[in-house]
Amino acid sequence: MFYRFRLVNGLILFFLFLSSVPAFAPHFSDLTPSEFLTEVLTRWQHQNQQVSVPPMLEQGETGNISPAQLILGQDEISVDNVMVKLGKREHDGDLIWRPSQNRWQMMHQNGTSPLSHTEPILVMKGPMGYVVKDGHHDLFLSLFVGAESVPIKVVEDFSHLSKEEFWAKVKGETGELPRVFLKRSAASLAQRPPSLAEVTDNPNRYLASLMALRMKAAWQGQELEVLKRKGPKAAVWLKLGNGVPFIEFYLARILADAGIHYDRKWGDRVPPEVIEKARTAILAAVKAGTYPQLKDILIFASPEEAETIRREQVLPLSLKKMMEAQCKREQAQIGN
Repeated sequence: MFYRFRLVNGLILFFLFLSSVPAFAPHFSDLTPSEFLTEVLTRWQHQNQQVSVPPMLEQGETGNISPAQLILGQDEISVDNVMVKLGKREHDGDLIWRPSQNRWQMMHQNGTSPLSHTEPILVMKGPMGYVVKDGHHDLFLSLFVGAESVPIKVVEDFSHLSKEEFWAKVKGETGELPRVFLKRSAASLAQRPPSLAEVTDNPNRYLASLMALRMKAAWQGQELEVLKRKGPKAAVWLKLGNGVPFIEFYLARILADAGIHYDRKWGDRVPPEVIEKARTAILAAVKAGTYPQLKDILIFASPEEAETIRREQVLPLSLKKMMEAQCKREQAQIGN
């Protein structure tokens, strides 16, 4: 969160990151996850009563849509993750809180959205409408601040399928990687699409992300070049690019099973003893083979191993191969 101080004589603007902000306190920081979800649900239901016909977009096209017209692809979010995004978007100028008007001023889509057209929510076109593939936290943020529209991009078109065929495909029931994370069966979803009322808060998703060393890479000719590395020195796992689909969900379950639960008072500074307990639990899950998805990510056996990867300029061959595989997966998704 940020306090804003303006020095009158110099007109200098300082941003100081603090744990709470008066402008946010009544609108976010003081809300419990349950209160937050209730407020978002209220806004979603209100918009649902007055939405217009959604735009007809083809695969690869972008457009604007009412947030209430989007169909969820996940039934769990991290409210704490939304909180972090909200603070970042205010800091970046996408949002301005107007206390005298008791509302957020949005700076995109003619003042109707906190999201720029350059960062659309990625959706799949189904027989019943547009289903969110990536961008759920941005969707919840948009609903919370009262956005009337959000930018979307159609990355896959399955509108030719029946409703049950669609849900079976995107849930991974046909042998493909899952594109959604929903508890109900394809048959149930075909009868009744996922509702925002079904969504629950999973704070451990945010905790799992805090323990990751993030690394982005891109092809430069024939060479794979590391563009960015970010994360704690004692990272527990490596997230390459956008990562393995829903890996934070599985890691969150492992942490919960080990009795580890995120505490909001930690902020983004997880206690060292919690990190090491999490490392032990995740390594044990890898050894037990409980979650096959873990074979596609690198778990650091120690803080020293994580720091070596974080600082090393020449990456191990095994890691390069893992990064190549991830880049190919992401290129395949973008190419849809």
